[in-house]
Amino acid sequence: MAHPAITAPIIGARNVEQLQQSLAALDVKMTPEWRAEISALSIEPPPATDRLEERLGG
Repeated sequence: MAHPAITAPIIGARNVEQLQQSLAALDVKMTPEWRAEISALSIEPPPATDRLEERLGG
């Protein structure tokens, strides 16, 4: 929810128990430092081609 590119988190629960567990994530207070540490574990995907102009400043 704190990521500026995310407009609507999608929960893929198959039952009530999974939904409850996913909703419990709302109680986790993600700090910017924690998010940066987690994000560093994955490579950044290349930009979408329809957004390339935004990245290049044009």
